[in-house]
Amino acid sequence: MTDHSPAQATSQTPETELLAQVLGGSKEALSALYDRFARQVFSLTLRMVENQSLAEEISQDVFMTVWSRGATYKSDRGSFTAWLLSVTHNRCIDELRRRRRRARLPTMNVDDLHTEPGGNPNEVINEVLATLDRKMLMEALNNIPPPQKQVVLMAYYQGLTQSEISEVLEVPLGTVKTRMRLALQKMRGQLLLR
Repeated sequence: MTDHSPAQATSQTPETELLAQVLGGSKEALSALYDRFARQVFSLTLRMVENQSLAEEISQDVFMTVWSRGATYKSDRGSFTAWLLSVTHNRCIDELRRRRRRARLPTMNVDDLHTEPGGNPNEVINEVLATLDRKMLMEALNNIPPPQKQVVLMAYYQGLTQSEISEVLEVPLGTVKTRMRLALQKMRGQLLLR
C-alpha cells in the first residue's frame, strides 16, 4: 500500500468535491483549490486593479471568501471556475469603487480659497457635462439584467474581448455577443428617454 500525501490525493479531485471538503473545514482542500486557481484569480485581479500588491491582497480575500462563503456556490448556475472568477470580479469592482469614492473628494489648500477659479468657462461646462454623462451611463448600466451588465463591465472596464469573456464565464461566444447586444440596446433606450 502506497502512502499518499494530501496534495497528491487532492490534485485530481474535482473542484466541487474539494469545495465540499472546504465546507467541512479542510484546509488541505482549500490549499488544493488555491494551487489550482490562484494564477487565474491573480491574473484577472491584476488586470482589473493594475496594482500588484492590491491584486495579491484581493486574491487572498477571494480564497478567504471560498473558505467562509463557499456554500453560496450553486452548481446548477454554472461551473465552479465561473463562480470563483465572478467572486473575484465582484471583489475587484468593490475595491475599485471604494478607492474611487475616497479619491473623489478633492483636497484644497486653504490659501487657494481667496482666489478665483481659473480656466476657461467652456472647459468647466464640458467637465460638468462629462460627469453627468458618466452618471447617466452608470444608472443605465445598473438597470439592465446582471448577466448583461457583467459582459459590459468585463468588456469596457476590464478590456476583455468577447472571446475572453466567453472563456472566463464558460459560456458560448454567441451567448456573450447576444448579452452584449441586448445590454447596449437597453442602455441606449434608457439614455434616449432622458
